Amino acid sequence: MPLLSISTAAAVAGVSPTQLRLFLSREGRDLVPRSVQGRQRPIPDSALVPITLSFLLARDLGASLASACPLALELLQQEQRGTGLSTPADQPPVELATSRTISLRVDIAALRAHLNASVAEQLSTAPNPPRRGRPAGRSQ
Repeated sequence: MPLLSISTAAAVAGVSPTQLRLFLSREGRDLVPRSVQGRQRPIPDSALVPITLSFLLARDLGASLASACPLALELLQQEQRGTGLSTPADQPPVELATSRTISLRVDIAALRAHLNASVAEQLSTAPNPPRRGRPAGRSQ
């Protein structure tokens, strides 16, 4: 399970690093380990699916992130219940009824494949972030 930086995870999710940090400190604090906070917080790649799904639901439904995050987690739980199929390509999109007339249908397998490709691309092209502070001096 590779750990991603905030900037890499934000680029993969399609949001700014500031938006991702705010989301992780409020609605998504249970999605990542609590070891380190702020700019140096490591993001496990397994947390990218619920993070990205929350942002997509908030954007596409016009909902707040506070209501989109539990909805994304419920969709992922529904997917976990239906993982008895042999390959991820055989998994149908997950459907969640929000009322008698409205239901959400999400292809989580396609989202996961897209995120894996985006992570591989970001890790191969992302430059190392500059360090803060003075550069190491020479010892005399």
